[in-house]
Amino acid sequence: MNPDAEPNPPAYWDDGTVEHRLPVDPRESIDVPWLRKFARLDPSAARERLKAEWSGDVWPSGVAALRDRLLGYEPTSLVIHDGEGFLKLEGPNGSTVYIGRPIADYELDAVGSPPDYVPPPPSALPSPSFHRLFPGLRDSTPGCAGEFVRPSDWETFGDYGWNLDEEDESWAEAVVVFVALNGDLLLIGERGVAWGVLARGSVRPLCATFDEFLLRYADFLTQGVALDSYRDL
Repeated sequence: MNPDAEPNPPAYWDDGTVEHRLPVDPRESIDVPWLRKFARLDPSAARERLKAEWSGDVWPSGVAALRDRLLGYEPTSLVIHDGEGFLKLEGPNGSTVYIGRPIADYELDAVGSPPDYVPPPPSALPSPSFHRLFPGLRDSTPGCAGEFVRPSDWETFGDYGWNLDEEDESWAEAVVVFVALNGDLLLIGERGVAWGVLARGSVRPLCATFDEFLLRYADFLTQGVALDSYRDL
């Protein structure tokens, strides 16, 4: 921590969310244990801590690309919404992402052994390393949509009750891995990765694997806008 950095008072949002800018005033109590390790750090020191935590392994190419992109962001705040904590990272282009609580082993079990009704092989699904590095990753404020779904909360596209035409019915058993702010759904199924486009009630194929999607997503973050099916990936 920079000893000359001034601690910051918390900001209270209208919905009860509390945002603690780094470094946090030592008189303030952080009720989310995993966030406390960042509380007394200034943004530069917090980024070095993330860099250390995200080093020392070989990641799939998409995970590595996203890691490198987010290391260019600066951790600026601890955000607590409805008892859940998030580390807020702000990018050089004005974009913002949030990382949630560390993922538990039982949640990762869904990645290696998806339910019997999920057709995609584990190799097509988000790798455990994605969830270990970026648990609960979201591109909108906590309390809204715009988030990657934790494996323990995965549902199939069919569970969302869309009225699909015959051609899109083949995607009904696909896993929903991201819910966009506008209600679009990112799907992984037997045929690869696709968007469920809410406004049209239809499916639009995107790419072959989630790792390929992450390579595109890492580049997409330079646009500084929230992800949905209308963005250029």
